[in-house]
This record gives sequence, structure tokens and C-alpha cells, in this order.
Amino acid sequence: MTAAHRTLPFGTVVQVTDTDNGKVVAVRINDRGPFAPDRCIDLTRAAFERLAPASRGVIPVLLSIASPVPPARDPARDLAARILAEGRITLATGHLDPRGDDPPDGASAHDNVADTAHGRPARRSSYGSGEGGTVALSPAMLRGLLDRATAFTFGVSEIAGGSHSGHNRHALGLAFDVDSIDGQPVLRLGGDAERRFMDGCRADGATEVRYEGLHIHCGWS
Repeated sequence: MTAAHRTLPFGTVVQVTDTDNGKVVAVRINDRGPFAPDRCIDLTRAAFERLAPASRGVIPVLLSIASPVPPARDPARDLAARILAEGRITLATGHLDPRGDDPPDGASAHDNVADTAHGRPARRSSYGSGEGGTVALSPAMLRGLLDRATAFTFGVSEIAGGSHSGHNRHALGLAFDVDSIDGQPVLRLGGDAERRFMDGCRADGATEVRYEGLHIHCGWS
């Protein structure tokens, strides 16, 4: 019991009524067509014969959607909204490099997460080696970021913004930098909290975990 329709999403269940005799059949859309201008839906033979003999070929019908396809959930959008609401995570609203803030380039860590939470791609910076444009943030990276809030309070200095070339994991939406943990700035020598934070990123699948100056970098493949 399937049919072709030009625009309805695949999986939509449509109730088709033959307006000549009142018979009804429910079909699921699984193909595109018909392409003749005077046709609105193309039923399989089995579905058509629930309404009329196949010899009729074309019949007048009324269509109604019986079961629309629910919109697919966007895991990155959901995770970003949870990160914005998480009081243990502070997202930077600017860059350490003033070239990104005069005027603001809309690619701060907070901007990146807010854009994702609203279903938009995250902006990238265009100063330094940054190439500008936008990128979709990785759900795995966002999940790793959110998971760290179960054990730490921390500040995120960069996600997709900053002076990162197009092949850098930040520019690919796969990494974040953390410059403070539990109220203390990240130091190159490292303390117990910093080591545990890095171990947590690795446990969540990060494949790039290292100190970079005065921040910790966690990147996913």
C-alpha cells in the first residue's frame, strides 16, 4: 500500500478517497511522481484496486494526510540548548585576539552555541589564518562538552571561532578550548582537576587532548 507524490516527505501516510464511490485506502509515500500535470498521486496497483478496477486507470480522488512524518530531531540543537542552560559552563562572548572583536565577528564560543541552539550553523572567524564561513558543530563534541559539567565548573574560550585554518578541528566544528576549571585558570604544568578534565574528554571519544598555552584543547575526529 504505497504511492508516489511530488512533494510529500517519504514515510507520510496519506488517506486516498475515490470521490466517485467513496472507497478509501491508506498509502505510505515512498517514491516521487507522478509527473503528468493532471495527476496528483500515483498508487501501486494493489492500492488502486482497493478503490476501483485497474482498468479505470485514472480516478478522481481526495487526499488527506493521515500520519505526517515528524520532523527529525537535531541532536546538536538539543545539546546546544542544554549547554546554554547549564550554569556550570561559561561560554566566552569574545576572543582573546582583539582582531575578532572589533567589531565582534559573531564567532565567539557563546555565539557558536547560541546559533546551534537556534538551528543555525556556527560562524567561524576570518582574522589571522581563519577562513570565515560557517560550520555545523559536532554532536559528539557538544556531548563531551556538556558531560564535563557533571564534574567541573569551567570556561570555554573558543569553539569554531578564533584564528584557525580550515583544516583545524575548531574550524571543522569538532573541538573546544577551556581556559578555566573550577574557578582557576588553566596552567601549563597542570593540576589534578585539569588532568581529570582531560581524561574525561578522552573517555568521551576526544582524540586530540592537550595543553595549548593557557588552555586545554579537546578535539574529536
